[in-house]
Amino acid sequence: MVNPRPVANNSWSFDKIFGDADFIAAGQLVIPPNSRKPSKATKDNTYIFYVVEGAVNLKVHDTSLVLASGGMFMVPRGNTYFIENISQRDAKLFFTQARKTLNDEDERQIALANQQKKKAHRSSSAGAVYASFTFIDNGRTM
Repeated sequence: MVNPRPVANNSWSFDKIFGDADFIAAGQLVIPPNSRKPSKATKDNTYIFYVVEGAVNLKVHDTSLVLASGGMFMVPRGNTYFIENISQRDAKLFFTQARKTLNDEDERQIALANQQKKKAHRSSSAGAVYASFTFIDNGRTM
């Protein structure tokens, strides 16, 4: 029931199979022969890929690998990676993406303040903006 859809330049396609907005996502990535998934920074996410069919050349940060069906690799958050199909058929990869979660109450307060700033910025084109911000100093809310 997977239906991968092409990205803007049609050089690869993917379908998200599962997604939890706050924590994890999973899906299938399909890269045609002689194509690649362009370099991408992982930012706050960690990815794990499993090669279901085909063979790929991949680079994570400074490490290059060639993997065939059954191979797995992880891209820790904060790294840049690309994946290139080196087989003569579609390379199909299953992926899962774990997002960084906020463990600390201070981080949650900072994230909430940032969300409020974004909402205030989006509504600024409609007129005057009134926003409240929460500042945290040594664990005390001001």
